[in-house]
Amino acid sequence: MLKDLDYPDDKLIDDIAAGFRLSGYMTRSNVFRARSKRPTMSVETLRKLGRTFNANSIESFSRRQEQELEEATWKETEAELAKGWIFLDKEGSTDSKFLGRRFGIKQGSKSRVIDDCTCCGLNLTVGLHEKFRLHSVDFLAAMLGFALKSCPTGRRPNLKGRTYDLRSAYKQFAVHPVDRASLRMGVNIPGSADYAMIGFNSLPFGAVGSVAGFLRISQAIWYLGYVGLGLLWSAFYDDYTLLPRSGLESSSSWACESLLTLLGMQYATEGHKCLPFSDQFKTLGLEIDSKEFADGHVLVGHTQNRREELHNQFDTFLRANAMSAKDAERLRGRMVFFEG
Repeated sequence: MLKDLDYPDDKLIDDIAAGFRLSGYMTRSNVFRARSKRPTMSVETLRKLGRTFNANSIESFSRRQEQELEEATWKETEAELAKGWIFLDKEGSTDSKFLGRRFGIKQGSKSRVIDDCTCCGLNLTVGLHEKFRLHSVDFLAAMLGFALKSCPTGRRPNLKGRTYDLRSAYKQFAVHPVDRASLRMGVNIPGSADYAMIGFNSLPFGAVGSVAGFLRISQAIWYLGYVGLGLLWSAFYDDYTLLPRSGLESSSSWACESLLTLLGMQYATEGHKCLPFSDQFKTLGLEIDSKEFADGHVLVGHTQNRREELHNQFDTFLRANAMSAKDAERLRGRMVFFEG
C-alpha cells in the first residue's frame, strides 16, 4: 500500500521486519524535516564506559520508591513477562550489556512504567537525521481552520469527531536482535533487597530509538488513511483524531477500523478510550466543541477535569506554603500547556 501511494519512507517495512534499532544512527525516513543531531558518544565508547554506567545503575536500585508505586511497577513487569514483551535474564551478568533502571511514575490515578535508557548511556549513542514533527493541537487547529475556509458560508456541514487510541502501541513492534542482546533493565522486587534483570523483545518506553521507530509507523498509518482513504484525521503518537462530516460517521469509522485491522494494529474497542462520534469530544487532553462548525466556529479548550486538577494543585501548594524544585518545574510545565 505504501509503495502504491509513493510513500517516501521506503525502508519502514524492512525495519519493522528486522526490529528497530535502539542505538546508533536512526534510519532516515524522508518524511520529517532534515535536521541532523549527532550522538553524544559512539556505541564503542559506551562499551568502554559500560562498567561505570552499570555500577551507577546498580547503586540506584538501593534508592527505593514508595511501596505502592514499586508494587505497581512489579505487577506490570509480571504482566509483560506473561505476554512475551520482555524476558527474564536469569544469568544476571552485565558483561557486554547496558543496564538501565525500570521504575514507575504516577499519572493522575494511574501509574506508568518507564525504562530509563539514558542512565545506562544507550540513548546517548542515538543519532538522528531528522527532527520529528507531531500532529499536536496546532496541527489539529490548522486542519479545522482549513476545513472552515474550504466550505462556503451557508453550506458548511455539521462536523463530528472522536479519537482512536492504539493499545500498547510500542509493544506491538520488535527490537533489533543487536540491541535485544545488549540492553537490560533492573527492576526492584517489592519486599526484597534484590532486583530482577529483564531484556526486551518489544520496544521499551524510555528509549529514543523506540520513539524514532514508532513515529515512522504512526505517520505511515496516518498517510494511508489520509491519502489512500481520504480520512480527515491527525496522528499524535498513538492517538488518531478522526473528523467526519455529519452523516459519514459510519463509513469513516468503517474505513479507519478496517485499515487498522488489516495492518494488524490493536486499538481500544471499549471503555473511555472508545467513545462514539460527537460534536463535543476529547482529544490530546483537550476538548473540541464543533457544534457551531456550520456557523464558522470551533472551540478548543481544557476539560473540566484538567481545570479542577490545576486548581487543586494550586490549593495544595498554597495551603502548604511550600513546594519543591521538582514540584515547581512540573507545575510550570502544566501552566505553560494550559495557557497555550
